[in-house]
Amino acid sequence: MKNMTQQLPNAITLTALCFGLTAIYAALEGAWERAVILLIISTILDGLDGRVARMLGATSKIGEQLDSLCDTVNFGVAPALLLYLWALNVFGAAGWAIVLVYVMCTVVRLARFNMLCELPGRSPAYFSGLPSPIAALVIICPLTISFAFPEHFFFYPEISAAITLIASGLMVSTLPMFSFKTLKDTPFSQPTIKIAAAMLVLIAVVLAAIGKPWMILAECVFVYFSLLPLSMMHYKKI
Repeated sequence: MKNMTQQLPNAITLTALCFGLTAIYAALEGAWERAVILLIISTILDGLDGRVARMLGATSKIGEQLDSLCDTVNFGVAPALLLYLWALNVFGAAGWAIVLVYVMCTVVRLARFNMLCELPGRSPAYFSGLPSPIAALVIICPLTISFAFPEHFFFYPEISAAITLIASGLMVSTLPMFSFKTLKDTPFSQPTIKIAAAMLVLIAVVLAAIGKPWMILAECVFVYFSLLPLSMMHYKKI
């Protein structure tokens, strides 16, 4: 029983991989909303496996490597193929080149993350560069916005191409970005920040109530990027 409990985090990681692969299958069928939902579930599970491992005292080297290998598919290959099938294919070989650039940057980002985890004195409150799960959500934002507003500006393939390339560059950058794994060494323990978080939840509820639930993802992505200046300023103080 204890051994089964120790394997629970790895089971969650592999389940996330299944959702990521099934998102590709849904995209091949043109079921865009289903594909996005599967990708979001994969992201949620990715956030759970590490926490479950720490809670159960089941962290392991194989779990760390398994997580990164699955993340390559879930946040590199899956969202890139989804976007290619939805929009980037109109550019032909250039669209495929954008997919390759994004996946390569994801792999580099994950490899660097594994390396940095081994370094002493690293603050868990910050990522170096845009984390791959967030990058995946960023590049599918034009697709989710199109669910709410079919004729929106973000529907154009050129916008998706630009966003994908920007996300690729941010992943391999060294910009400090909040990880939210801990509030230590961050300004998020202040009461004003808690009020702002409550307002964010309220906006999300309103969007859902007026029939625009897909805009919640875009809202969260926008808020995360708006915190970048604060992250850079506060990181210099620690």
